[in-house]
Amino acid sequence: MSKRKNLLVAILSILFISACTPQSAPVPTPDKSTMLTMIAGTAAAKAAQTAEALTALPLETPTSKSFRPTVGSTLTTMPNGTTFFSDATTGIEMLIPENWMALRIGETEYYNALTDKTVENLGLSNYLTTFRGQDPNIVRLLAFDIQEGHQQNLFPTIVIVQTGYPLTLEEVKSTAIQADRSNFLNVVVLSQGTRELIAGTTVYTQELTYTAGTISTGDLVDLYVYRIFFETNGNVTTIQLQTLNQQRPMAAAQFEVILASLAFFTP
Repeated sequence: MSKRKNLLVAILSILFISACTPQSAPVPTPDKSTMLTMIAGTAAAKAAQTAEALTALPLETPTSKSFRPTVGSTLTTMPNGTTFFSDATTGIEMLIPENWMALRIGETEYYNALTDKTVENLGLSNYLTTFRGQDPNIVRLLAFDIQEGHQQNLFPTIVIVQTGYPLTLEEVKSTAIQADRSNFLNVVVLSQGTRELIAGTTVYTQELTYTAGTISTGDLVDLYVYRIFFETNGNVTTIQLQTLNQQRPMAAAQFEVILASLAFFTP
């Protein structure tokens, strides 16, 4: 594998999971129709929350533009408890749901979280520590679901925004699954293709499961990943959801809430 593709592997691999040994049990084949039905039901329950969030902060009005940076990024806590993320580097902005924790590496909120007792009690401290020293120009945002009962095996649901891939979009599409198979066990590709976001932008998508070991406990766990790739401001950017496979219906519904708020702008 070339040096450029090796870098892609490093970027795609979430930093708080470790490589697994071949002795782990295979991931059971998911019943996709059942899972999609569950996701649809949960998403319907979230629809009102999505509408409220988008109404509270219309993304194409001067209200949102007042939070847009010309350099770097901003995080703004909204009156309804959501967090508005606007990033000049990637040219995207979106809302993070209430009861999630949004962090940027190297910023005040990241260092505060490292010593936060709530974060420690939820078992997130080890995961946050793995990102210390990572390049904030690549890892643009970490968003953790911190609602009580939404973590198992000390493994959280997380959404990560990353950019600066050293490859074209076509190269990323063709090598991303290869990177997963090089790093994890029992990789099952559920779907890949394109979809159009509410913002009107067409993105490339990949949905898969695999087995990995947690840094926090060393346990082998079955993970669900859904990610989108797109080009903005001359770079390939990805927004990736990662969660335990058994948390998939709830996590996927919340990820759809985030994607529903996603908008693009030119700094």
